[in-house]
Amino acid sequence: MTNIIPLEDFNSVLIGHSYCSRTDMERRWGRKCIQMWADIDNDGDETKISEQIAWAITCATSQIDADFASSIYRIPFNPVPTEVRKHVAALAGVQLFKCRAMSATNDSPTVRMAEVEYEEWKIRIFSGIEIPNAIRRNK
Repeated sequence: MTNIIPLEDFNSVLIGHSYCSRTDMERRWGRKCIQMWADIDNDGDETKISEQIAWAITCATSQIDADFASSIYRIPFNPVPTEVRKHVAALAGVQLFKCRAMSATNDSPTVRMAEVEYEEWKIRIFSGIEIPNAIRRNK
């Protein structure tokens, strides 16, 4: 299966599948935050920054896949529901922020809120309160 990647997301192409792009992350957190959080070496090397962003997206996508692996939904999601894309973009940003943070006291309430929102969303999904626009598994 061939994935068609929009030109603006070209630098976030990953091997395998991903549920969000760099653009999605920038919409959620802002371009400056994503750029700064991903520049772990503080050298402005766009190749390393893009690799770090791709790694964060892979981690967040893997987390969603693991969380939903035993659910009624077929993994990987295809097409990707908007809610999944939103939460993966948020979790990928959290991953970058945590790599960048110098100490536990350098925590951000906004970043913590993204984690809480994801956990609350999972509870709503698994309790049947909310049903994402996803393809269910065949029973």
